[in-house]
Amino acid sequence: MEVERPLKLKIGNCHSHTSGFSLSRRRALRLALAAVGGFIVAGPAFSHPRSRKFQHVQITTDGGHRSRAVFSDLDNPPAPAVMLVHDHWGASASVRWVASELGRQGFLAVVPDLFDGRVVENESQGRRWLADLDANRSLDVLTSWTRWLKAHFYSTGRVATLAWGGGCDWSLQASIRENVAAAVVYYPEQKSARDFPADASVPIMGHLDERTDAAIPTTPAPATYAAKGYEHWYQYSAKAGFADFIRPSFDASADALAWKRTLAFLNQRLKR
Repeated sequence: MEVERPLKLKIGNCHSHTSGFSLSRRRALRLALAAVGGFIVAGPAFSHPRSRKFQHVQITTDGGHRSRAVFSDLDNPPAPAVMLVHDHWGASASVRWVASELGRQGFLAVVPDLFDGRVVENESQGRRWLADLDANRSLDVLTSWTRWLKAHFYSTGRVATLAWGGGCDWSLQASIRENVAAAVVYYPEQKSARDFPADASVPIMGHLDERTDAAIPTTPAPATYAAKGYEHWYQYSAKAGFADFIRPSFDASADALAWKRTLAFLNQRLKR
């Protein structure tokens, strides 16, 4: 596993590390960059804001549950697809922004709503809702959406998953069960490698935060995890939530570096 401290990017006289910014200031900075054609590296939070065509879609899962999602399609299909799995903040604006950016990069994207339309008002409420979800139903929802993406007439049939925080465990389970082409996890909340599947059949990229009890420890040797299929693990000097532009822990430099790696990984695994 690679451990590194991403460099801070300067924009004018200020650093792009914006964890001290208010949400409105972050939005203003993003819009200002777009107005002057500013494409500074670019995690989704600082990418070109051209919106994709979003649709609200609904399926009946294999287990008989009704599930809703936001779907971002393309002007020129067919294309590979990515299922996004939210954390305790739900299918928030930042998750939909990632879906939009994936569309701009040539991927279909779907964001299942595990909270069934409920809007999270604060972190403790979101964590409670996430903890109260029925594990079997959540896995049923995610595996059903994965199959929906594989079979969609705009899809090439190659699917990956991308998850954050508390959604990572279910996302990985669904990824392995459905044998997707790749999986990406951001700051997973599992506290040890024992919580991950012992035999990963899916190539996985992990972006870990700075916590000392992060999901994949530095020992035993990273080769142990590579042998399991955990090929690309990176730890950043940033707090959990560093890729979420609506959270105080947002770190633009860590987000940009993680996003660059994620796109390269998805392109390699889905577009070959």
